[in-house]
Amino acid sequence: TTGEWSVLGSSGFPRVNAMARNGSGVFYAITETDTWGVESLITIDPETGAGTLVAEVTGLADEHYVGGLAFSPSGTLYGWNYPTGLMTINPATATGTDVNASVGGPNITALVVLPDGTMIGGQHDLYAIDRSTGEATLIAGGVLSNVRGIEVLDTR
Repeated sequence: TTGEWSVLGSSGFPRVNAMARNGSGVFYAITETDTWGVESLITIDPETGAGTLVAEVTGLADEHYVGGLAFSPSGTLYGWNYPTGLMTINPATATGTDVNASVGGPNITALVVLPDGTMIGGQHDLYAIDRSTGEATLIAGGVLSNVRGIEVLDTR
């Protein structure tokens, strides 16, 4: 691994804000339209970069966005809807459900679920996130610089 990257092609959608890959290798992403707060879930072809619309994400707080996506080992798709917090998103319908409506949270733009099920998220600070309650617990403050994606590679 050299760290080099190359452009596959255009997704055909403006402003891809977050991306996650499920256990079958399908890439999902959140795009924002020209209207602030209107988000759509798409799939992205890993060979061409072309995006295919799944649907507009429902269940978001008005004028808010999904800043991070991650799949759990069991296949649940999670998103972070700032400022309302953790939500699940149905990958077939783009229906979003707030994990805990009484818990909001910080501005998180990157999510990952580790193989053991632990969720980590951040943008400028790093948080452990309880997937059942949506609570974000600060791990380290000021250690990141506007991070927009995070992933853990299994090198076993």
